[in-house]
Amino acid sequence: MNEERSKVGNEAPLFCKARFGPGTVALLSFIAVAAILFYLFSMTALALLIGGVDVLFFGVKSMERIELIRIQERNLIGEICQVVKPVQRGQLGIVRIIKPDGTMESELWSAESAHEIEAGKKARVIRTRSIVLLIDPLTGDASRHSS
Repeated sequence: MNEERSKVGNEAPLFCKARFGPGTVALLSFIAVAAILFYLFSMTALALLIGGVDVLFFGVKSMERIELIRIQERNLIGEICQVVKPVQRGQLGIVRIIKPDGTMESELWSAESAHEIEAGKKARVIRTRSIVLLIDPLTGDASRHSS
């Protein structure tokens, strides 16, 4: 899949791109408080060591970046899929897209159909609705890829 880098991700300030979630902030705060307490109880060497660990941890977390990317949409209409979990009227089933070389993709898709389709049968994607594939069962020699 082609990926297009977003300008927003590259122009965002450090704290927006760095992975400073609530857990990281709590841990950095806890280490800083521990260093201050050790200093107040005249354990200067230990306070400096813990403070150094805090600064090091902050530096490492500052280098981790979140890169925002946009993934190109994929057109699945016309693709052949294999039913993994039966598709019944009013209930979603599960399918996998079959690649042109005959192997199956690893992604599982929710699917629905106006027809009941058993597990192991092949179908063709006729429409998509959000992340649900609308499929029709294949009949006879219609199992060749059209794409």
